[in-house]
Amino acid sequence: MQEVEVGSEVIAGIAYDDASRACEVRFANGRVYRYDGVPRSVFDWWMRAPSKGAFFNRKVRDVYPYRELEGDLPPEPDLEALLEASLRSDD
Repeated sequence: MQEVEVGSEVIAGIAYDDASRACEVRFANGRVYRYDGVPRSVFDWWMRAPSKGAFFNRKVRDVYPYRELEGDLPPEPDLEALLEASLRSDD
């Protein structure tokens, strides 16, 4: 799948696979979801839509089955350790 960067505030990139009719959406927060059974025509209209996020909310989200792809998120920071380290560095 070749991802297309879309420059949306919410959606960073969208990729589509004709053979499986799967669409992968990479959000600005780093999460990646795969939507199955998306017709090519929906993807084509999505690419033409002036607001990728609004189109997604109306025509994709809650319409097609999806799952979050694992391993695409950076690890959560250990906030307690960061706080302790910042307090130690002030000494």
